[in-house]
Amino acid sequence: MLRIIGDVHAQIGTDDLLKHGAQPYLELIAEVEHSVQIGDMGDGIAYEQLIAGVDSTRHRFFPGNHDHYHCLPPHSLGDFGPVALGGVEFFFIRGAASTDREKLLRVGRELGRTLWFAEEELSIEQMQSAAAVYTAARPTIMLTHDAPTEIAQAVWEQTPQPLRRGEVFAPSRTNTFLEQLLAIHQPRLWLFGHHHRDWRYRAGPTLFGCVGELSYVDITADGDIAAR
Repeated sequence: MLRIIGDVHAQIGTDDLLKHGAQPYLELIAEVEHSVQIGDMGDGIAYEQLIAGVDSTRHRFFPGNHDHYHCLPPHSLGDFGPVALGGVEFFFIRGAASTDREKLLRVGRELGRTLWFAEEELSIEQMQSAAAVYTAARPTIMLTHDAPTEIAQAVWEQTPQPLRRGEVFAPSRTNTFLEQLLAIHQPRLWLFGHHHRDWRYRAGPTLFGCVGELSYVDITADGDIAAR
């Protein structure tokens, strides 16, 4: 069994500011042996908390678009690839595009520190390498921070209008790349975060699941979602 945790955004412990009714990351991992957090873990302070109190051999994460790429801790899985953890084999790909890039750049300038990182999406060369490894692996379980274009758009269209803030959906390089991977091979289960809501949708042989902010699902080695 493996716990998959959605966006954390530095809400690590009980002293951190949490959305109403949410459990902090440390509580989400306390009752399981192994977990993977699927992007937007947090910043350097959050990583210090991980290093101080979280076993990096049992609880891992991969970066999203709101992670600080200059100081990733040993809990980070890296960029992409097949992984086995807690008896569950999966393939992961990090990264996404920030829709709030301009705000991050502006606030970063005001604070005198970096809040937006150019590495938030894989480079074209990294995507080519990831595609080759994915094609060979043909995984049963896929974990990403964002989703293939059609799936990401479906989540966006079902988000309440006020939360869209007048935005128009525009696929990123990452969305397009993940759509290309889906055309090559359809895994049994594909979980992602980034969109801050719990949502599921089946397309052909693949069950897609968005894991909300400070939410989680437990999965089995066969790619099933365990009942809660």
